[in-house]
Amino acid sequence: MNRLLKKYVPITKAAFQYLKARTLGRRIPLYVGFFITQKCNLNCIYCFPDSPNRKNETEFSTEEIFRIVDELYAMGTRYITILGGEPLIRKDFGLIVDYMTKKNIIVETGTNGYFTSSKIKDLKKLSLVCHSIDGDETGHDKNRGKGSYRKIIESLELCIANRIPVQMRAVFTKYNMDSLEHLLTLAKKYKTSLGLAEQAVVKSADNEYIMSAAELREFWKKVRSYKRLGYPIDKSSALLDRIIDYPLDTPVDKIFRKGEKAPQGYSYTKCSLSSGYMFLDCDGMVYPCATLFRKYGKSIYDPGGLQGAWDYLTQKDCLFCRQSVQDLKSYFFSYDIKALPTVIENFLRK
Repeated sequence: MNRLLKKYVPITKAAFQYLKARTLGRRIPLYVGFFITQKCNLNCIYCFPDSPNRKNETEFSTEEIFRIVDELYAMGTRYITILGGEPLIRKDFGLIVDYMTKKNIIVETGTNGYFTSSKIKDLKKLSLVCHSIDGDETGHDKNRGKGSYRKIIESLELCIANRIPVQMRAVFTKYNMDSLEHLLTLAKKYKTSLGLAEQAVVKSADNEYIMSAAELREFWKKVRSYKRLGYPIDKSSALLDRIIDYPLDTPVDKIFRKGEKAPQGYSYTKCSLSSGYMFLDCDGMVYPCATLFRKYGKSIYDPGGLQGAWDYLTQKDCLFCRQSVQDLKSYFFSYDIKALPTVIENFLRK
């Protein structure tokens, strides 16, 4: 009974907050990706927070995080994903989790698996622990570092043994594009779902391993085939159709902006991520999404504070991009009826 209450009381409160805001026509940051650190023990080749403009030592103190959580809650936030870096690397990770969950905020995090055993007590309080696993041992270690595959498998098995909800999540590059079958086999073995993602931000040094548009289309076709066979993939067939139909001759990092015409024959849903979601970086910068990380945002330390930074996101002029087409949150906040059942299904599974 306590386990059910822990899961469904926050869900009920989040749903109520969302419905109230929608009824009143208010825009609230219901869901926040909160970077609590940029420190990490790994050096993944595609990590989008790895930016030359990022201040190496900047991150919030424990007290600052508590204050920000209070402000977010007052603004309407009821769902937080704790991000990094490697979030578990912070010594006060447990204090942060406690502070958030005591407000009945739904809290999840992601991990590379290296610190799971020392944080298992804290992880039991979360709604989901997302495990970053990119393929078989060869492909995963090439993306993330030697020995990291074995650590993430150990973490998955430890969380499952402690009845902690888990999901597997993979970022695909040329190095691991042939590992899909391996990951789906693992997902079935561990009775969880597999989240699949392309590289969120393309940097100039990425040309060696980034997949071409043609390779990406063939990859997603293969994913759709497995989805139709019943494999636990976290995207609906309808959403996979939209990804596959994305114009092949459009650069993968292209952002379509207001005033631009979409490619002929392509029907898109306007990105609505910033209608209910934001990234809050550990240096105080607020962004609408991963694609615009370090490109469009505002600091909570500027005049207007956190509320001002949140309001600023409405001024962005983008319509859609390859990433928004793939992001269920964007469809959710745009009230896209076709995608909504899958969003709800994934949410309840967590």
